[in-house]
Amino acid sequence: GREADRYVIRLDNGAIWHIATSKTFSTGDAVLVTARPEQLVLVDQPYDGAFAVERTLSLPLGGTLIHDVETPKGATIKVAAPRRVGEAAPPLGPTHCALTENAAPILFPKSAG
Repeated sequence: GREADRYVIRLDNGAIWHIATSKTFSTGDAVLVTARPEQLVLVDQPYDGAFAVERTLSLPLGGTLIHDVETPKGATIKVAAPRRVGEAAPPLGPTHCALTENAAPILFPKSAG
């Protein structure tokens, strides 16, 4: 559905994202959502815009922590987060993934098949 200048997207995992785009879609159209790793965030508590993932790896890379997370359906997603000096990597295990406040994911029509 559409809400002002944004589309309301319900992901396959149940999360609801509000995404701005100049592209035109009809209600019910299948879309593919892409987001850069730094546009995603890991959160402790679930909410409408977050979905369950399992943190399988956290690796410090300069001023960034790179997390590999896996969805219940087995898809792997990379999440990049700023890292403070001396900050330890968070424990592996269950968490939730969501868009950052200023994320700008891109929508594409999902092809059949």
